[in-house]
Amino acid sequence: MSELNPEAALGEIKGALERKMEDSMSQRMAELEEKVNAQVRAIAADLKPKAEVIQPTAWRDVANAMAEKRAITVNGTGAVQVLNDIVSVLAKKTGFINRYSYFYGRDASTVIPVFSALPAAPSPQSEGATSISADSTATLAATSIAPKAQVSLLKISAEALTLSGADLEGRMAAIFANAYARAIANGSLNGDGSGNNMFGMFIDSALSNDSTCAATGAPKLADILGLALTVQDYADDAAILINPTFVAGLLTESTTDLAWLKEEIGRNKTALGIPVIASGWAPSTTTGGNIVAVAMPLSNYAIAMAQEFRVTPIRQVGDTNTYFQAEAFFNGKPILAGNGWQLKAKSA
Repeated sequence: MSELNPEAALGEIKGALERKMEDSMSQRMAELEEKVNAQVRAIAADLKPKAEVIQPTAWRDVANAMAEKRAITVNGTGAVQVLNDIVSVLAKKTGFINRYSYFYGRDASTVIPVFSALPAAPSPQSEGATSISADSTATLAATSIAPKAQVSLLKISAEALTLSGADLEGRMAAIFANAYARAIANGSLNGDGSGNNMFGMFIDSALSNDSTCAATGAPKLADILGLALTVQDYADDAAILINPTFVAGLLTESTTDLAWLKEEIGRNKTALGIPVIASGWAPSTTTGGNIVAVAMPLSNYAIAMAQEFRVTPIRQVGDTNTYFQAEAFFNGKPILAGNGWQLKAKSA
């Protein structure tokens, strides 16, 4: 029997280990390669162009139907691939309502205590005076606002909710919120205060301070300057609300003396630093006595809300439609009539 050579034995063991490691590494590399190739194939599949049939008018029809409170049907949108979203229609800006004063609660009426008017100016007195008259000017009064029910009802078919690619139900609250914001903006300017209507600041009796345009027709730069000078003397946070048609007329007015004011309004949307807010809800009638602009601190307008708005889906027996009913209880009016100014058109 031949004697085992230790060096040869170690060589055989080393070779066996190396072959085993090579086999293991080859298997591991093959697994990694297959995994990477699978990921590459998945990415490549995602990058391949996909044929999509999009109906560009689908969401416009849905949005318009919602705005007009019409029933919404699927109208073929279930047969195509669509984005899971609804594009909001372009609406008048409502940002200025964020500067109103909001009072929240569950009460049937909101009472806001106010001083009207402010205490009288102090008067000089001689030393040891004893017959100083009490101030009879300042009085603590209250402005009461009773929230009113504001309801909007929208019917949507079962097909539209189930077969349409749009998440109609999920977007309903946001759509109604936008509608209520527009209602507040419009009511705060034009509401006549009757029934359940808000009391708008463009109503003749809403504010107690008046000024009249120098000439008939639309307001001129000189009228806006006078309004800005007046309100600037009383409030630092006031704003001027006016219809965009009148702003366009101001910017095309031929003037030399007030060219600087025209430039300020056009460039900064301000008059003497006071914001000039152009709103499509502001009236544009120039008949004598009609209000063509309002200036006041927007915080002087109060919105009383008994609760945040809510949207409730309602189903009826034997009816495949879902009725989305939005409810809110709110109302609004100027807090103090003496804290605002109305610019009126001149009578012919």
